[in-house]
Amino acid sequence: MNEQVIDVEPRVAAHIPGTAPTATTAALAVQPNTDLAVGPMAQAMQALKMGLSLADMRELLALQKEHEANEARKAYVADMAAYKLNPPQILKDKTVFFESAKGVTTYDHATLGAVCEQIISTAAAHGFSHRWVPSPAPDGKHAITCVITHRLGHSEETRLEGPRDDTGNKNPLQAVQSTNTFLSRYSLLMSFGFAPKDQPDDDGASAAAFDAAAKTGAPEGDPTENDMTREWCAKVSACKSLDTMRGIRRAACKAFADAQDLGRWTYFRDWVDGKIADMAGQAG
Repeated sequence: MNEQVIDVEPRVAAHIPGTAPTATTAALAVQPNTDLAVGPMAQAMQALKMGLSLADMRELLALQKEHEANEARKAYVADMAAYKLNPPQILKDKTVFFESAKGVTTYDHATLGAVCEQIISTAAAHGFSHRWVPSPAPDGKHAITCVITHRLGHSEETRLEGPRDDTGNKNPLQAVQSTNTFLSRYSLLMSFGFAPKDQPDDDGASAAAFDAAAKTGAPEGDPTENDMTREWCAKVSACKSLDTMRGIRRAACKAFADAQDLGRWTYFRDWVDGKIADMAGQAG
């Protein structure tokens, strides 16, 4: 006849009739356990004393899990609401500018690094963490799922899909990474219900004042040795239309203003204004 051997956790064994107490189980039996004092697990302890079967115990344990999951869900909602009382300020920290067959595109957005920097620590203070799960999607698209997990174990997911970003001169890997970065950024923002804000000078007033304050004349040294100046000069040199060149000038003014580089902006402004005048004369 085969005997069934069941390993019983010491605290539980202390409550089972007929189980010989040891020094450990006797000590555990008298220790208060708030986790077992209420809820379905307290009922399970009573069931053990009454000699219920393992099947009955499994049902009670399932009830305990359901109870804990519900408590975790309620804690998630409560802590999320508390988090929203003082949400982080996420500012758009990057200006994008490029020219395509559709014309000139320029806009500001919050980078993934800026979003994470503002959310991760503040969310952790309320018991939240996040992770991303990449996966393939239909029609060759890519998907990113942002999973927000609370300290008690409840998780909620936000899934976004998008095509590979083949704009610009990206290679295939860069195109995929660009899509993943975009989806990661917005899935995290959507998971918490946050939206980036424009910079305080989004109306261009600060950049305009910076432009007006620029002094005539070249800065000290050779401004073309600066990477930022070379980058904007290269964009202007590649322009094929006045609208594109004027758009580059506006975007460059904001970039130089953010960098507080008045001297190199003066050089670039005078140079690009000359290019604009030349192109306008040729068009006329």
